[in-house]
Amino acid sequence: MNEKNSKDDTLAKEDVINCRKSAERGDVMSQTRLGEMYFYGKGVSQNYVEALKWLLKAAEQGHVEAYYTLGCMYEEGKGVARDLAEAAKWFRKAGEH
Repeated sequence: MNEKNSKDDTLAKEDVINCRKSAERGDVMSQTRLGEMYFYGKGVSQNYVEALKWLLKAAEQGHVEAYYTLGCMYEEGKGVARDLAEAAKWFRKAGEH
């Protein structure tokens, strides 16, 4: 690993730590971002259970991006049973905003 990759990894870890702290304090943007990090495996190991947890918290606060990503989870059956009706519900909520 070269110096740039090591520095990027350190920054990514710090970003995840800071994002988690804000998410735990109830910041909806951070909850959505953390959920998406877990969903896509960016900066953290992919974990659909954690993704669902954080995205639902953000969705409870009305965050459009959380609605959309939840729709993707249900459409693709990632971390949840594939359910096109449930996916449509979340996509519809996103579209209404």
